[in-house]
Amino acid sequence: MQRIDQLTSLVLVAVGLIVIAMTSRITYTSFTDDPGPRLFPYLGAAVLILSGLSIFVKACRDKPGSAIPVDRALMLRGAMLFALMGLYALAMKLVGFYPATPVAVFALYWMIAGASRRLWRGIVLGLATTLFIYLLFTLGLQSYLPEASLF
Repeated sequence: MQRIDQLTSLVLVAVGLIVIAMTSRITYTSFTDDPGPRLFPYLGAAVLILSGLSIFVKACRDKPGSAIPVDRALMLRGAMLFALMGLYALAMKLVGFYPATPVAVFALYWMIAGASRRLWRGIVLGLATTLFIYLLFTLGLQSYLPEASLF
């Protein structure tokens, strides 16, 4: 497991460096104090690199044979969450922020909550999260949210 963790950490660092390289190519002109379109990709790259480095250090410190057994159900659940995030990114491009976000948050809640999930909680959480993100980006950051390209 140590070797897999070390390999995974190196892949995370490499992806973070690729994101930095690609983000540095983004050109924009701004006449305000707007941080521009590079801010969030740089933050994401920093998270990837720091996560990769911490996994690498932990893998080097672990003793051989101290691996955690792999649970197939959890692996499947993780793969489904990853696929859901990909579908959310695609839906944001096609139908925009407003319809895609409450549906995606509801789906995330439904997958994570397990036996304690309730329909009304998922709906309220989806709508409240969408409203919070809308207020944060439009009023707080004075930024635009993705609009539909399908219509």
